[in-house]
Amino acid sequence: ITVNLKHPDGLAVVRKLVEGADVVVENFRPGVLEKFGLGPDDVRASNPGLIYARISGYGQTGPYRSRPGFASATEGEGGFRFVNGFAGQAPVRPNLSLGDSLAGMQAAFGVVMALYNRTKTGKGQVVDMALYEAVFNMMEGVIPDYSSLGHIRQPSGTTVSGIVPTNTHLCQDGKYVIIGANSDQIF
Repeated sequence: ITVNLKHPDGLAVVRKLVEGADVVVENFRPGVLEKFGLGPDDVRASNPGLIYARISGYGQTGPYRSRPGFASATEGEGGFRFVNGFAGQAPVRPNLSLGDSLAGMQAAFGVVMALYNRTKTGKGQVVDMALYEAVFNMMEGVIPDYSSLGHIRQPSGTTVSGIVPTNTHLCQDGKYVIIGANSDQIF
């Protein structure tokens, strides 16, 4: 359905739906649902088991919470674009919205955990998923490399830093082969 939250009838429809819902998933800027009286604190009395999944660029709290969040920017701020591409060139954007997809999957996982917790406690929760955090969560070995060794991983083109033999190679017939052996034993 399509509902106009700025119209009293539309707002009444959404309030009625929220009262009987298990989960609300929203991706407004922080504070927008509260302006309509639909934030988690606003509906807790009528539906204490409700789970809110709040997906935004920078989360519900913190210094950047009011910024609009788009995957294109948050992929850079989460570090993904820096490690991709080639040294000395502009960071590469994948030809898909990776930040949005990652945030949606991680929020869904948070909702599943909150639903499980609700079976034990009867209480709902708020799952706060920021796009930049979803991207940052995918940075695997980049984080311990820096926090433990002070090493900043650099762009690596078509390979993965520290994983050999892994790369994309041009063949004689003009096609490419991708070798993803990841260790000498597998190669």
